Formats: sequence, structure tokens, C-alpha cells
Amino acid sequence: MDAKQIIKFVDEGANFYCRQLGNACHMEFKNNGIYSVICPKAGEDGGTSIFDVTLEHLSDEEASQKIAEIKASNVHTWWGLCVSERIADLIWGKDRPVLTPEQHENDEEVYMAIFPEEKPEIYGTNDAIRVKPVVGLDEFGIWADICNAVLHGGYPIMHRVNHFHLCEKGIMHCYIGFYSDKPVAVSALLDNKGISSLEFVATLVDYRKKGLARALAATAINDAFDRGSTIITTRAFADAKNLYQSLGFKIYSI
Repeated sequence: MDAKQIIKFVDEGANFYCRQLGNACHMEFKNNGIYSVICPKAGEDGGTSIFDVTLEHLSDEEASQKIAEIKASNVHTWWGLCVSERIADLIWGKDRPVLTPEQHENDEEVYMAIFPEEKPEIYGTNDAIRVKPVVGLDEFGIWADICNAVLHGGYPIMHRVNHFHLCEKGIMHCYIGFYSDKPVAVSALLDNKGISSLEFVATLVDYRKKGLARALAATAINDAFDRGSTIITTRAFADAKNLYQSLGFKIYSI
């Protein structure tokens, strides 16, 4: 599999991730033929994102109009990684920097993947750490609370009830990390028919640097490959990039 195909899987993983955030009864999903939008219904809380942007079939003028429309909405947007140079120039400008994996700094998002033959050992740094798959709505509520607290400033991007059906259907596999029997960290694996992505790896501030994220990520990765996943992708910043590389992920550039 070449780097271009792997990047396509990273892109598809990000689009699938956004779609599942909107796959709940309090959320709305719309597709206008050019891009998809998820947002909470009136009176509800939830994330708003634009994704699955398709501009290649448009003229420069038409694409520029849509790009301006998307940017004016001022919401989180996943533009996609597999756009042509023409569309990339319209979105980001012709003078945008093109970085190799080695040139990426820690504050730059990187695109990563791992294959079954590269899977890591299951890590547990000491007897205080325990990783448990989420079973039942009560545990999912704990998982969602930690996820929202760490990754979203407490805002309920993941609904502690309405997103649970993703676990029931096997679309999302969630894990809780316990430290001395206290739930303090989480991870999840999204499964799109064997093409998977590692998501929501998060640890409460007071429990970082103890090996929880490593144990959670390694468990999620191994379980996914045991279920038959053929590739796991992720997108990462800062310390997460270094953690995932140490677990066997490789960085792929566009």
C-alpha cells in the first residue's frame, strides 16, 4: 500500500469520525452535495462540523464561492487531505508551506497509520493501572464525562446517553483507564468495516505521565487488530504524536 492510499484512509477516518459525532438523536446531519454538516438540534448541545468537502467538480469560481461560504460559517472544518493542487491553492493559498514528516513541529497536526504486523505490546506500567472496555450505559457515561472534560473543556461533544448506540452497534469501542481503581483516562476505536481510527485518547490532568494513555492506546490498537482491522489511522498533535510513534504508528505526508 503506497502513501497516497494510506493518506486516503486517514482522510476517510476523519470524515467517518465527524459523521459519528452527528450520529445521535439530538444531532442533525445535512449534505448539500458539496459538503456535509453536523450540528445540534435547536435547544440541544453538541459539536458543529463541516466535513466530506467535495470541490473537484466545480470551476475555480464556483469552488472559491463555496470555500468562502464554508470559511464564513466559522465552524470546525475538515477540508480533506486528498484534494488536488488546484483546490488546495484555492483553500490555503499558493504560498502555503509544504512540510515533510521530519519538518513537522509538535504543534503541527500529523497523519499517522499502523498495520497489524506493527502492533505494540500491551502496556501497563505498574499495578495501579487497569484498562477496561466500556460495557453498559453507566460506564459509557463515565467515559463520555472524562472525554468531554479533557478534550472539550467540559462541553458535551459526546452525549453520555445518545452516543451509546455507537458502542452497541460495534461502530465505536470505548475504553476507560483506571488508576488505583479511579476512572481517570479514556480512549476509543472507531471501526468503519475494518478500516479503523484511534480517537479520544485523553487523561485527566492530575494523572498524566503515568502510562495511562499508552496502556489505553495499546489496548485499543491490539483489540482492533484482533477483531480484523486491516489498518488503524489517527491524526495527532504535540505529545500525542510522539506517543503514537512509540507505539508503532508512522507519519505520512500529503
